[in-house]
Amino acid sequence: MNGIDPDKHLLPVIPGAHFMMGGIKTDEMGQTTIKGLFAVGEAACTGVHGANRLASNSLLEAIVFGHKTAEAILTSDIKLPKNCSVLLKTNSESIILPTKQEIKEKMIAYAGIERNEISLKRVRNWLESFDFFNITVYDRRWEEIEIVNMLTVAWLIVTSALERKESIGSHYRTDYPKTPAKKIRREITRQIQKDSIRARGVEI
Repeated sequence: MNGIDPDKHLLPVIPGAHFMMGGIKTDEMGQTTIKGLFAVGEAACTGVHGANRLASNSLLEAIVFGHKTAEAILTSDIKLPKNCSVLLKTNSESIILPTKQEIKEKMIAYAGIERNEISLKRVRNWLESFDFFNITVYDRRWEEIEIVNMLTVAWLIVTSALERKESIGSHYRTDYPKTPAKKIRREITRQIQKDSIRARGVEI
């Protein structure tokens, strides 16, 4: 068993990433701050779970909020086009992007379950080196659009984790291991704007 003899050694136990805890703010009907844009499930931040997400809450989010969101969409006065197909053009202009696997590996290594300022800044600089803020996605290949979206979400996670200088719930900062005695309840809302950062050429 991986060279471990349970009769002689203790079995190593480490935390593991299971699923996402949603960051898209919604109301009880799944409506976001953008009219007509709904979020539900792991993507949504409904408020039913706190800093720690319990496994049983997945049923609540999927069944209860799934039903509420579907009902809200069906009764909405938002007019949707009959033909919702999307036409994606192909842009021959080459852009430098990481692979999906590279993004996953960097985020696990530097912004995983245990993070600190040094590791978060390293992966933030790596993300920003691709200057994805200024990439127009409407005329890109589908895979390029996915990667740009992954870079955007990763950047939001990392920069928000840098802002929260305390360990609370599933957010654990090894450089801030103890949560202050006074209860902390504050929200960090991030919004990306073009030209808000400078791209940096770094390698980690």
